[in-house]
Amino acid sequence: MARKFIIDSCLYWAREYGVDGFRFDLMGLIDTPTMERLTGVLRREAGEDILIYGEPWTAGESVLPPELRTLKGAQRGKNFAVFNDNLRGAIKGGSDDDSLGFATGLASRAPEGAGQSPSYPESGIVEGILGSLGDFTSRASESVNYVSAHDNLNLWDKISFSLGVKDPAAVPYGAIKGSGNLLENEAARAALLANGIVLTSQGIPFFQAGDEMLRTKFGDRNSYASPDSVNTIRWENASLYREVIAYYAGLIRLRKEHPAFRMDRKEDIKAAVEILAAGGQLVAFMLKGNAAGDSWRAIVTAYNGGLASQTLELPGGVPVWRQVVDSGRAGVETLAEIRDGRLTLPPLSMAVLYE
Repeated sequence: MARKFIIDSCLYWAREYGVDGFRFDLMGLIDTPTMERLTGVLRREAGEDILIYGEPWTAGESVLPPELRTLKGAQRGKNFAVFNDNLRGAIKGGSDDDSLGFATGLASRAPEGAGQSPSYPESGIVEGILGSLGDFTSRASESVNYVSAHDNLNLWDKISFSLGVKDPAAVPYGAIKGSGNLLENEAARAALLANGIVLTSQGIPFFQAGDEMLRTKFGDRNSYASPDSVNTIRWENASLYREVIAYYAGLIRLRKEHPAFRMDRKEDIKAAVEILAAGGQLVAFMLKGNAAGDSWRAIVTAYNGGLASQTLELPGGVPVWRQVVDSGRAGVETLAEIRDGRLTLPPLSMAVLYE
């Protein structure tokens, strides 16, 4: 009866109210046969494009047998998706502390003998780029790629703590407000790199409302019961941080207009993606062969998670690479032409180029 109640409720909301997606909190507490049946009914009765995803964990013990819990991997081949906390951790480190990840310069800052291997975040980033097909998915659309959601520190506050800022709100509302080029600020660059990885990886991209305007929740790690003064989105930041919003908008446009970033089938991704670099705080890959029917013959995407500039040798045989994303701008328009086969990436930045 509980299964019937869940399915009937979701179907009613989809049919009567036009709800086009359902996100399940602690989906690990729901048995996988229920999730599979729910997905089948919704797709059949209310629309093939309904989005169904959830948190593949339990946040404690469950009376369900382990084999019935909808954890990571349980969704394989069942047409619903789960949050990818593996990629999340590789990008930013822990969710509620000052630990480091790829986008906050882990290898540059980590002391000798630190627990995490410097190679860990790069390998985690590569796995996420590939839709986690070698990890827990059978199709890229089973992975919801993200770095922050409603729980835990939001992205700006997490990055601030990782960079040693005791009061996250003091940075967006003080130090960088009138300090010249916003995108020269280290925390702002780390935030753009973090969600830049999300928006250029195979899978379903997700970011928390307000990330695109450097939202702070004043270091509140669990704001479900906090007042509006903490949780509100401050829309005045849309004009204050317009460069950040423009960068997000450019990456979204890039993803929408170029299907090479939106492949789903394992065989297509395996054939199209070539890893060019994966170590030393540098990750780069090429989407080749007009992937997914893309109008661009080849696309190179590179991330520099270090605190110093890095140079990437671009694939040979291409007389001109046209750059559409750099450390300060993103979109589909050509920003620069590279003819010598060498791409320089500033600290904590990304780049996208095409042939």
